Amino acid sequence: MRSLQVVRAVLYLRPDHASPAQLAAEFERYLAKEPPLAASGKSEDHSAFVGLQTRIAKIGGVQLLVSIFESVDVQHDGDELIRTALELAVTLFEGGNLTAQGILAESLSQPSSQNFFVQVHHVLHNSIISMRAQKRKIKQFELELAAREAAGIPTEGIKLPVFGASLVCMTEVIKTMRRMCMGQHKALQDIIRVQKLNKVSYNFLEEVVAVLMALEPELLHAIEDHDSEVVEAGIRGFLMLADAMRGPNHENQASIAHTGLIDLGDRIFGKIHFEDLNGKTKARNRHRNRHGEDRRKEKAIWRNRVRSRLKSAVASCLLTFLEGVESDDIPNMMLTTVQWTLIGAQMACCHRDLARAAEVLDYPMLFEEGMTYYFILRTLYP
Repeated sequence: MRSLQVVRAVLYLRPDHASPAQLAAEFERYLAKEPPLAASGKSEDHSAFVGLQTRIAKIGGVQLLVSIFESVDVQHDGDELIRTALELAVTLFEGGNLTAQGILAESLSQPSSQNFFVQVHHVLHNSIISMRAQKRKIKQFELELAAREAAGIPTEGIKLPVFGASLVCMTEVIKTMRRMCMGQHKALQDIIRVQKLNKVSYNFLEEVVAVLMALEPELLHAIEDHDSEVVEAGIRGFLMLADAMRGPNHENQASIAHTGLIDLGDRIFGKIHFEDLNGKTKARNRHRNRHGEDRRKEKAIWRNRVRSRLKSAVASCLLTFLEGVESDDIPNMMLTTVQWTLIGAQMACCHRDLARAAEVLDYPMLFEEGMTYYFILRTLYP
């Protein structure tokens, strides 16, 4: 496991290509599981990063990851090794490295890859079971806290279990699948939907939608409670589905369109709304505790940012449904199924808040979210 962490660290920390300041910045991103700065196409070090990805993939990095997934039993051996391997996979395929994707596609297209997909299925399936178990545990904990308070027993400092603790491994699986699809790699997009040569085939598009449906009731409270694992899992899931449809991949579009994802998006648009950054503190208290006010505002900004990222991810799925459509089936389904009043209300909210962006959210995020709604409407109603 240490060796996997070292290889991932090498992709971030390249002493021969980076200054001490860059190394420090990359190390922070390594710890936070954010993409390397060099992975951006705008970075001067982008070509060096892609070259290092390619070199590691060619000398056996991809095969190592596949072998780990095929040999480790997620059901019995725990998920620590799997999670570490997935974190490396996310970095190795970051940006859609064509060489790494090609090697992976060749490996996964063989009948011998059956156990790889069995393990992915177990991770996704077990995450839903874990979510339900964690939800029961939190509810029981809340009842115990209420009983302690009723009995006059102090409860200060006692924290509820974190719901997102059960989602870490699943989120890394979804992030890996998204990077398999980046750059519209058709073979890997198709493999995620169907494994033609395997005895048992899994439609992971449907499984990711099932995970999102299990997550949806928790999103509102997760944002309020700053449970980033839950929110990130939701955002990553929608982004992965959008990348799986790009190209366009008509088979994936049709598969996802019939999963209930459109209704899921309606529920999210109906209950996720921005909060006013200045709307919860009385004027007479602001001067009394400026530090506390700044802290409250920072938290509100975080909540609004994740709200915008979540809604933009959902909207990107709806827009990708319409990319290069060849028939009227999906557009007609959207016309009759999507709650367009919710889309219109979200777009109007973005337009209204642009004039007072400093009180709600960063201007670029508001603009990008609002334009995504516009493009959906513009595509359906040319």
